[in-house]
Parts: sequence; structure tokens; C-alpha cells
Amino acid sequence: MFAAGTTAYTLALPRGRASVTLVPRVAYPDRATISVDGVVVPSGAPAVVTLDGFAPRVVPVVVTTETGATRTYALAARRTSLYAKASNTGFRDAFGYSVALSADGNVLAVGAIGEASEATGVGGNQNSDAALEAGAVYVFRRSASGSWAQEAYVKASNAGQGDRFGATVALSADGSALAVGAYFETFSTGAVVRVPIRTGGAWAQEAFVRASNTERNDNFGVSVSLSADGSQPAVGAYVEDSSATGVGGDEASNAASRSGAVYVFRRGAMGWSQEAYVKTLDASFLDGLGHALALSADGSPLAVGAPGDSPSATDVGGDETDDSELRAGAVHLF
Repeated sequence: MFAAGTTAYTLALPRGRASVTLVPRVAYPDRATISVDGVVVPSGAPAVVTLDGFAPRVVPVVVTTETGATRTYALAARRTSLYAKASNTGFRDAFGYSVALSADGNVLAVGAIGEASEATGVGGNQNSDAALEAGAVYVFRRSASGSWAQEAYVKASNAGQGDRFGATVALSADGSALAVGAYFETFSTGAVVRVPIRTGGAWAQEAFVRASNTERNDNFGVSVSLSADGSQPAVGAYVEDSSATGVGGDEASNAASRSGAVYVFRRGAMGWSQEAYVKTLDASFLDGLGHALALSADGSPLAVGAPGDSPSATDVGGDETDDSELRAGAVHLF
């Protein structure tokens, strides 16, 4: 019951609700009119109010008497935020270690580097704990009605102990392509990024990419980013050791320990291939290029963090070959 002296009310709704139906009534329908959210509604008739996103929605309910007097009630419709858990929650799974959202906010990917199933591919046995820290990724989707549900349980096609699959995740704009980093996979030969895609409602691995100069401990896959259409992943390897500079340099060098590198891949008519091997103009010891990165929607430009870079330059466009300010850090735009 609305009280004459109280005009502000809160309506608590379950998470995921896309709309709410209100049925306002007045004691004397022939002497008053009602409007809900600007629409006149007969007393006792339902009014459907659409809720946008997860933000609170204030719905005005205005009662007008036969004399023209009005009173406005404000009904704040609030929903709790989504609370997502894995379908096989387990001890030290580290669910939430990495997260990514599609551009429209309807697809959520969550990495769990400590998940221990030895299942492979999509939809495998979630109840095993035979591969400690193999890692997994969980994909959730919001339906047209606003409710969320887990859509896929994703593992590497060769899940192994200690891989930490899901350390990094990235989604395409529409949520149909997913890039997953596993920077501890196959410790002796380097790590990988896998790109599953969703076709006809089902997820399957499409690509398995490695660096063109894969070496032990490069940490390839420590960061990943996808272009909007999912056809171009960028992958960071922040402890790669080449002293090459710029784009397309000598990948075989190991003269600049932990200088870091970024690899850009592209899906073309003939499949997937590495498009670029990216270094700074002064690849130096401990630069850590590739520790973090981000691609624009069309895949150009590419922003890459180098937290160990040591230039004393300030602002934008300074001398990046200067190394006088130890580990000051820098961002490089390609």
C-alpha cells in the first residue's frame, strides 16, 4: 500500500529480470486516473516496465484526482548484481582469475587457473581432479529474458597438470570467439593460446597458436586481446629474450633477457598465421613488453605495456631509447 505521506519506494527484484509488471489500483477508479512511467493505465490493469541493464530504474507513478490534484510516487526497481560460480566449484580452483565480457554485455568468460579436471575440449567430465592446476574457462550467456546461465565448460585439447589454462581470456565483440592463454603449458617448449569459436550454439576449438620462436619460460599467453570480429588475436610474452627491435626483427636472439615481445595472429582464407613479431625500438633487459596489451575493435592500433621499461621521458613521444629511470614503465602503441 502506498501511503499518502510517503512517495519514495524501492522494489527488490531477482537478478536477471528484464522487466517488471505493475498493477496499480485506486480506491475510487471513477474519480482518479493513474499513469505509470508516463503511460495512463486503468485501475487494476497491468503495466509492463522494461529494465535496462543492471542500473536502478526509477518508475514514476502519478495519481490525478477528479479535481486535478496530483501526487507522484517514485518506485525504484533495483536488482542484485550477477553472482556467478563454476558448475564444478572446487578447492583452490581460482575461479575469476581472469574475466572478459562481450561488447553487448551478454557473454561472460571466466578463467579458473587452479581447476583440476583432466577433461579436454568442450563439455568434458568436470568432476575429475586428476590434473592439478590444468585450468578451465567457463562461458556464461544472458538470455533475451535477462537470465544468466553457464553455456560452456572449456578445457585445452591437451589439458595437463600445471598448464593454468584460463590465465588470460578475451572475447570478440559478439562473444562468439574466445582467446585463452595458458602461459605455463608444456613448460619445456613454451605456452599457447587457444581460440574456441561458437557456431550454431556449440563451442569448439578452432585454433592452437604458439610463438614463432617458442622457448622455455617466455610466458607466451600471459596477456591476450582480440579484435572485435575475433579474427586477430594479439598475445604477450613478457619474458621473451630477443634483443630484436621494432617489428619483424631477429627472433632467434636471446641477448636481452626478459625484454618481452608481442605476437599478432590473423585468420585468413587459408587459416591462421602469425602476422607480426613486435618489439620495442630499444629492447632492453627486464622491459617486460607484453605484460598487458589491448587491441582496438578493428585490430589497429595495438597498445602494449612494458612495466620494466626505463625511459626518463614524460608525456607522449619522448625518447624511448633512454634507460636512465629504472623500471619507470611505458606503453607502446603500434
